[in-house]
Amino acid sequence: MKNKKLDSYIDYSNQNLRELKLKGSDLRNSNFKCLKVGYADFSFCDFRGANFWFAVIENGNFEGSNLEGSNLQYGRFWSSNFKNATLAGAILRYCDFRLADLRKCNLEGSKLQRANLRGANLEGANLRGANLEGANLMGIDFSGANLLVGINFSGANLMGVNLSNTSLQADFSNCNLAFADLSKTNLQGNFSGCNLAFANLSGANIEGANLEAANLLCTNLDGVKK
Repeated sequence: MKNKKLDSYIDYSNQNLRELKLKGSDLRNSNFKCLKVGYADFSFCDFRGANFWFAVIENGNFEGSNLEGSNLQYGRFWSSNFKNATLAGAILRYCDFRLADLRKCNLEGSKLQRANLRGANLEGANLRGANLEGANLMGIDFSGANLLVGINFSGANLMGVNLSNTSLQADFSNCNLAFADLSKTNLQGNFSGCNLAFANLSGANIEGANLEAANLLCTNLDGVKK
């Protein structure tokens, strides 16, 4: 299908398509509920307020698109490209973003509870105020990500993540940070009940961090500043 640029509401709900190319379209408040598509070019589109509830769009291209306030809940977006996209305030609960490209994506204030982001690339992403409660973030490299204020990671799986050289003022209570790299990190958030077994905290500043009931089994605390 050739690229079909649209500038109005469309309804692709419950459709099963081989491909869909809508690059640069204005699709505010459009309906993609339960859409299944093999390949989609949604780059540089305006999807504000759109509904992608339970959509299956693997290897989709959302680069540079505006999905502010959209509903992607329960959607599956394996290996999709959201580079430089805006998902601020979007509803992303239970979404599957495994291996997705979220570099420099604006996720400020997004609702990512129980989302699966395993293997996703969040380099340079803005996560300020995002809710990642119970999310799967296993093995992610957060280098350059904005993690400074108000993020909820409580109960999340952050096993093996790279958070080195970052400043963490977030809620990490009861999350899994086993084998994580927290070296030279400024920890000022809530880490109560957190699993930090075998994590690397060497050179970290933990002054002001709440580590009550945290698991510090075999944690590297060399040069920690208390």
